[in-house]
Amino acid sequence: MRRSLLIGWTALFLTAAPAGWAVDAARLYGDKCAPCHGGGGQGTQTAPPHKGNPFITQGEPEAIKEVILKGRQGAEKKYPDIPIEMPGGLVTEKQAEALVGYMKGALQTSEEGFLRGRCAPGEHRGRHCDRRGMR
Repeated sequence: MRRSLLIGWTALFLTAAPAGWAVDAARLYGDKCAPCHGGGGQGTQTAPPHKGNPFITQGEPEAIKEVILKGRQGAEKKYPDIPIEMPGGLVTEKQAEALVGYMKGALQTSEEGFLRGRCAPGEHRGRHCDRRGMR
């Protein structure tokens, strides 16, 4: 009895845990990137666009991941007309990898940017959003 209970719990853990550990890249983008880069990745006055940006669409995943992890400050800052620097250290390495996949894939092909109706604070994209973001 005890052994079958242990086997059952182990099986449940092994099948359920990976899904729980997965990174929701669209939500992460909304939380960490969209406040500056815009909910659809269209760019804002404080950050360049991700949607259609050749660095994202044609760039190497490792180079994009490095910018996500370390940011761009000082001499590494690429857009002089944008007043702020990109901070680093906002996400983990695993989250950065998920963001790269999202930015190179779903963000580029999505009409609205966010999947699942997610919106960034201040964006008004219909009945699902208010000033604070997702309702």
